[in-house]
Amino acid sequence: IKDGVPKFATDAQYAVDSYSIVGDDAFVALTNTFEDGTRVNSDYKVTNDGVEISARGDNAIAFALPAFCFDGETYTKISHNGNTLTVAYGGWICKYTADCAIKSLDTTAYNRNGHYLVFYAEAKNNLNVKIEIIKE
Repeated sequence: IKDGVPKFATDAQYAVDSYSIVGDDAFVALTNTFEDGTRVNSDYKVTNDGVEISARGDNAIAFALPAFCFDGETYTKISHNGNTLTVAYGGWICKYTADCAIKSLDTTAYNRNGHYLVFYAEAKNNLNVKIEIIKE
């Protein structure tokens, strides 16, 4: 976060520090370096239970949480409360849970797969996010 505005890793260069696959579980550690030299280190763990992300950096850091909201025909149901964000769509729920505040950027992002409301987890120095896909 710079001057109160989140900067996301899409604005940074990536370096893969390590990765591994053990059975059905995968792990990767990344370093993201932004134009101003700021670095954020992040770990991603993918298991049958979901995805766990931890990020570390100096001062305020943010992690983008795209909330799918429209596929061209159907709107999703999005709920946001404190450190939890859920998106209900087609009988499934994508649930983001953070150990810090989840905030809205109050903007919509677009790609060929649909529209997304942009949320982000924000913390000082360290944050953790879990992503789960749950059958309704």
